[in-house]
Amino acid sequence: MVNAIAHETSKAIIEDLGNGFFSILVDESRDISVKEQMTLVLRYVNKQEIIIERFLGIVHVASTTALSLKCAIEGLLCEHNLSLSRLRGQGYDGASNMQVSKQRLQMMRDDEWTSLLTEVSSFCATHEILILNMDEIFVVSGRPRRNTQQNTNLHHYRVELFYTVKDMQLQELNNRFSEVNTDLLICMACLNPSNSFVAYDKEKLIHLAKFYPYDFPGTDILALDSQLHNFIFDMRNNDLFLEL
Repeated sequence: MVNAIAHETSKAIIEDLGNGFFSILVDESRDISVKEQMTLVLRYVNKQEIIIERFLGIVHVASTTALSLKCAIEGLLCEHNLSLSRLRGQGYDGASNMQVSKQRLQMMRDDEWTSLLTEVSSFCATHEILILNMDEIFVVSGRPRRNTQQNTNLHHYRVELFYTVKDMQLQELNNRFSEVNTDLLICMACLNPSNSFVAYDKEKLIHLAKFYPYDFPGTDILALDSQLHNFIFDMRNNDLFLEL
C-alpha cells in the first residue's frame, strides 16, 4: 500500500511538471544504518506560475563521490521519464562533492600545467614510453609537415589541448550556473550547521529569503533581520546542537 501511494504521488508530481523545465536540489548523508543515501527534490514553476518544490525520491548510493551521485541522479530521473535536456539548474549542500568549482578549474588552468607535465613524464619514464621533446615542431599525423602550422609540441599540448579543455569546462559551468544560480548556491551554503553553525551569515540568509517572495513577503523580510540574529545566537550557544 505504501509503495502504491508513493507511486501515485510521484506520478502526480510528474504530471504537474508536464513538459516544463526543472531544476534539482540534491543532498547526501548517512542513515541510521550508516549507509550512504541521496535525496532529490524537483524545483519548477507550475501552470499558475508558482515556484514548486517537490520531494521526488531517496536512493542508497555506494559512495558520495561525484560519479556515484551523478549515476544515482540520472537513474532516478530516468525512472520517472525525466529528460536531462529539460534540466536547467542544480543545487547541492555546502559540503557536496558536486558544487560549483569554477575557482578550482581556473587555478588548474593557470598554475598546474607544469605539475601535470611532470606527472605525465614520470609515468612515461616508469613504463618506458617515449617522451616527446616539447621544443620540437608538432607534426599532425598523416599530413605533410609543409602544410601544417609550425607550432611546437609544447604549444600544441598546453595551449591547443590543456587550455582549450579547461576553457570548455569553465564555459560549461558558466552555461549551467548563471550568476543568479551561483548566488543562490552560495547563500544556501550558509545553512550548513557544521562547527556550531560557523557558516551562518545573517545577510546572506536574508538575501536567500528574497529568492522566495511567495514565502517571504516584504514585511517578513524586515522581521527576519532580528529573528535571524536571535536564532543564530541561540544555535551557536545550545549544547544540543554541538554534534551536528
